[in-house]
Amino acid sequence: MKVSKTDPSKRAPDEGALFLGEVKRLPLVQEGAHRMVEVTFKNGAKTKMHTHGSDQLLIISSGNGIVGTPSDKWDVVPGDAVYIPAQEPHFHGAAPGKDMAHYSILGPEGGLKIVES
Repeated sequence: MKVSKTDPSKRAPDEGALFLGEVKRLPLVQEGAHRMVEVTFKNGAKTKMHTHGSDQLLIISSGNGIVGTPSDKWDVVPGDAVYIPAQEPHFHGAAPGKDMAHYSILGPEGGLKIVES
């Protein structure tokens, strides 16, 4: 067993190609086939439309967010959980003008692919 403690001072900016706006990431679990990371989106920041090689679970921990596919969008708030099947195009982030944080849980990654610039 391994216990990971959340240490807010270890949140680091992520300016990778996936994100639009100010985003900070805090890896929590990187063991075996599973990865869990806390992601904080500031002032409407979000991901580009993308897919993952494994299923993804999002657990909204604070703020007001939005998740969507090419055809649907949902508002999300703390306590909401989102299941995204492998290879489903999707985005997630803060609602316009709001902040939002979530925990992202991924299985074995077959490759992140951005499907919209």
